[in-house]
Amino acid sequence: MMITSAFGQIQGIVLDKDSIPLEEVDVFLLDQEILLNTNEDGVFSYDNEILHNSYIRFYKIGYASRLVRYEQGDDSGRLNIFLEKLHVDIDEIGVYESYNELGNSKV
Repeated sequence: MMITSAFGQIQGIVLDKDSIPLEEVDVFLLDQEILLNTNEDGVFSYDNEILHNSYIRFYKIGYASRLVRYEQGDDSGRLNIFLEKLHVDIDEIGVYESYNELGNSKV
């Protein structure tokens, strides 16, 4: 992810480890209690300035969430962060029906 700040507006892009933009990522500005979402290009924007040392949380289902402390002036206002896909795979799920009555010991 890259965050840039110009004229009080914050813009950023959220990417996966292969530099593919991620859409519908929750971008939560913790100190301001503001929730943003990335668009289909992985881009989000906020019209006001983010406070120095504020925390920003990035969350998307299937990816490890990230908590970042935003520091003004670091790396010319740019911060690169990539979300990593979780390594949980489910092969197959079997579903069967079961019926029990309270107090019934019949199998």
